[in-house]
Amino acid sequence: MSSPSRFAALAAPLFLLTYGIFRYVDGRDGEHGPGVAWSVGHTFMLAAFLCFAAVVVGLRRAVREPSVRRASATTTMTVLGLVGAAAGVRVTLGDLFPDADGFPLPGPLHDTGPLLLLLGLVGLMIDMAIHEPHRLPTRSPVAVVAGFAAIGANLDLLPLAAGLLLAGLMPLARAPSLERVHAS
Repeated sequence: MSSPSRFAALAAPLFLLTYGIFRYVDGRDGEHGPGVAWSVGHTFMLAAFLCFAAVVVGLRRAVREPSVRRASATTTMTVLGLVGAAAGVRVTLGDLFPDADGFPLPGPLHDTGPLLLLLGLVGLMIDMAIHEPHRLPTRSPVAVVAGFAAIGANLDLLPLAAGLLLAGLMPLARAPSLERVHAS
């Protein structure tokens, strides 16, 4: 993976953690809603979605010499991941700027955006763990799924989710061997 993608693999969970902290601060009065903590937290959430998109692209680029079938599958997973990240960006922007005139996000895409991101990201990670196990441990996609499950269960679990996502994505951030090798 490229340096920006490796940075994004660390930044996305840390941005989610920061969002979770600001969400906690925002909710101390019993409500979550517009205010400084809400806006700052959602800005970090926006950054997390952008970082997840960078990780998806980095994983796709790191696939070495895929067969036609594998290339098709990784392209599909990349599209799913990017559509999910884009849906997350759109929802977050809608939360930050509720009065802005923008394109509406269809209800199903609004609700399934995080799932599409998860499917694309984890699909690419599983592909790499299966086809190139020396580059990514099999526990990484499991940790990412557990992190997303924690978010889906309760947003108050964001700190736990961030830790699980960090554990799952850290091998991508540390591994210089993920650079794509081109045949000469």
